[in-house]
Amino acid sequence: MQSTLELDWKHLIGEIAGPMKSNETRERWLDRAARKSRLSYRQIKSLYYGQCEDPRASVTFRVLTAAEKSRKEAGQLASQFEALAGSLHAQENSDRHSSDVLALINAARALRGLDRA
Repeated sequence: MQSTLELDWKHLIGEIAGPMKSNETRERWLDRAARKSRLSYRQIKSLYYGQCEDPRASVTFRVLTAAEKSRKEAGQLASQFEALAGSLHAQENSDRHSSDVLALINAARALRGLDRA
C-alpha cells in the first residue's frame, strides 16, 4: 500500500517568501523563497507552478524546514508586537497610543495567521 503526502507548495513557498512587496515581481518573490530555503529558483518555481510532481526528499525537507523557520520567526515578531502593544496600553496616557496599540495587535494577528478567512 502506497502512502503519499500532499503538500500545498504555493502556501509553503508563500510562508517562506513572506508578503510580496508592492514594487516586487513574482520572480523576485520566488527568488527570495529560493534563497531562504537554500534551493534554486528553478526548483522553487517548479514547485510553485505544479510542474514538479514528485520532488526529491531533500527538496521537500528544505521547503518544510524553511517554512517552519518562517512561522517561528513570525511568531516571535508577533509576540514582540503584542508586548509592545501591552506596554503602550499600560501607559498613563494610553488614549494617545490607541491607534498604535490597535495597529500592533492587528500586525500580530496577521503574523499569526489569525486574520485569514
